[in-house]
Amino acid sequence: RMALKGGLTVLPEQIVHISMRDIHRNASYWPDPLQFLPERFVKGSDIYEDQNHHAFLAWGLGPRMCVAADFALMEAKLALINLYSKFTFEYT
Repeated sequence: RMALKGGLTVLPEQIVHISMRDIHRNASYWPDPLQFLPERFVKGSDIYEDQNHHAFLAWGLGPRMCVAADFALMEAKLALINLYSKFTFEYT
């Protein structure tokens, strides 16, 4: 048996489902969780320290983590490199 916060108990062999969708939309972890705020992941931004970065589980966690996570991140980096090599960006 394992006791959790809120008086919940997990029994041996019991399956526990953790909803990443609900964690990613939980205001106790993310200020304005339904707003698109990419600066929340930029160290030094005004809202960076206001959230729990361990609550971001885009690829899952543990033995059932997405098998293509490394590939997807590499593909995103290559797409950005391609954009930066062909265009000029300015911060305004």
